[in-house]
Amino acid sequence: MNGTSPSQAQKHPAVQRGRVALAVVLIGVALAPAAWLLQMNLSFLAGDLGCSESVLTRGVSSTLVMMSFGAFLLSLAALGASMAAFHATNTEASGKAHQALSTGFGRTRFMALSGMIVSSIFLVATAFCAVVPIVVGTCHG
Repeated sequence: MNGTSPSQAQKHPAVQRGRVALAVVLIGVALAPAAWLLQMNLSFLAGDLGCSESVLTRGVSSTLVMMSFGAFLLSLAALGASMAAFHATNTEASGKAHQALSTGFGRTRFMALSGMIVSSIFLVATAFCAVVPIVVGTCHG
């Protein structure tokens, strides 16, 4: 024993961390921004290649649309993972926001909520970026 009674022992700030795997929380927070970043970088590269006269670059516009659709699906999957983690830890912390800030309990739920917010933002950003190759095209020359 460490000399403390059970009433003196502090609870872990993320008491329901065992209900959600760390990978699910990380997917919820990081997958949507990574998908958007990959979509943006590959669309700049493919858009630039679309202006060349090579036979290999035909169909670049449809490739850009498919990449955007894939990034949108990855962002949607990240949102789903965050929502699942949030619902799995729904009872982790009680009380109002001030109590959660001052005590620090509910970290897993906070990370799941953060993942829902981040995934939603990047889902909208991915949707806006997907419209560009459809409306504008790849090359105006």
